[in-house]
Amino acid sequence: MRLIRLLKQDLKQEIRLWVEKRLISTEQAVSLCQLYGMNYHEHNRGYAYSVLLILGYLFIGLAVITLLSANWEDISRELRMGGLLLTTLIVNLAALLSYQRRQTNAAVGLFFLGSLLYGASIMLIAQIYHLGEHFPDGILWWALGVLPLAVLLQSASLMLLTIGLSFTWFFVETDLHFYPLLFPLFLLAMGHFLYQSRTYYSIFIAFIVGITLWLEYSLGWWLNHGYGFRFEIEHVLFSIGLSLLYHALTQFLAQQASPWSDYAVMLSLWGLRFSLLFLLIFSFKEPWHGLLAAPWSQPVALFGLAVVLSVISVILSYIGDKKSHSTLLWAIIYLAFFAWLLLAQGDHRTNHAGIDDPQLLQILDNITLIALGIWLIIRGLQNNISHYFFLGILSIMLTGLLRYIHFIGDYIGATLLFMVFAVILLSAAKYWHWQQKRVTQ
Repeated sequence: MRLIRLLKQDLKQEIRLWVEKRLISTEQAVSLCQLYGMNYHEHNRGYAYSVLLILGYLFIGLAVITLLSANWEDISRELRMGGLLLTTLIVNLAALLSYQRRQTNAAVGLFFLGSLLYGASIMLIAQIYHLGEHFPDGILWWALGVLPLAVLLQSASLMLLTIGLSFTWFFVETDLHFYPLLFPLFLLAMGHFLYQSRTYYSIFIAFIVGITLWLEYSLGWWLNHGYGFRFEIEHVLFSIGLSLLYHALTQFLAQQASPWSDYAVMLSLWGLRFSLLFLLIFSFKEPWHGLLAAPWSQPVALFGLAVVLSVISVILSYIGDKKSHSTLLWAIIYLAFFAWLLLAQGDHRTNHAGIDDPQLLQILDNITLIALGIWLIIRGLQNNISHYFFLGILSIMLTGLLRYIHFIGDYIGATLLFMVFAVILLSAAKYWHWQQKRVTQ
């Protein structure tokens, strides 16, 4: 069983309490902590203090910005310019002095406040001198200014601020029809931060989301789909290929030491959730009809890209776990589906009942959802994994509810649907009772 960081800290406190009560020895406590990737002798009592400190400096920064905004027109240009620069310089010098005195929490908090003032200075000085020709550059320079501090200090709060700014710049830049050329720099910084630091799930998820967004937008730019995000058929299939790659990555990371094994669990969980969301979207006929009727751009090159993604995924999965063949199976299904979709494009007719009939594909998708939900329930009961169990229940209930709304919509249909739900839940409860009884015997 994998535990998230906060639960690990609670567990460490409990283990220390067991040692104080002489229920276990110090050596046993050290071994228990090592089992979950923790250091028994490392104290982490400053977490809550750091959070409160950062939030306090955040509201100070907001208060200063609000005060300046309210009285901005009443202040002379020279005073505005000098005040912004001087305030930013003083706060950052105070942060540097605290860091030299090894007051790390105070230094990070002051650097966080200084970063907010630095960003405010960029925006307000640009307003003073009417430097608004391409305003996303201001956000970019703000993010680039905070980035070195986040990397050098290995501060999660500064890195999260950098991530927020870089994502904001990414969306603003792409919305204005420009390519975010420097975005990979922030992705590299996130990857370096994760490699050097302890477990940070929020930064890891942001890292994966950032890679996905940048690759998807780059694909659209290469295919010349126009500006902004237009999720065409190529993007759908490319997303499936990326999901396959992430699945292989979870198998590779699961064999590594903590925190990488914890990241594998997190990536697997979110990948499963997005897969269920994808299947729910395609549980209707309209998405399948749009997928079959959509025009293609460079299909041969895209199929080659799918092959490359599949090969990389299989190799990565094999390096991580030589006994697992799930990635190979999913890669074969993915390439077969891709090839079939290419062939179905040229002969698609909306009024026939062939294998490329949208209604038949919708039925197959719904059957897959039910089967996946049942598998998740059984897997959760067998391995005592609660989120698998509840995700399986949610999958089945959402599928049934959507089908009831879309197809049936009468009292008889509702009665049958609720009876099916009752059978599933009672069967799961019966199986759970039998499983627990067998374990205790």
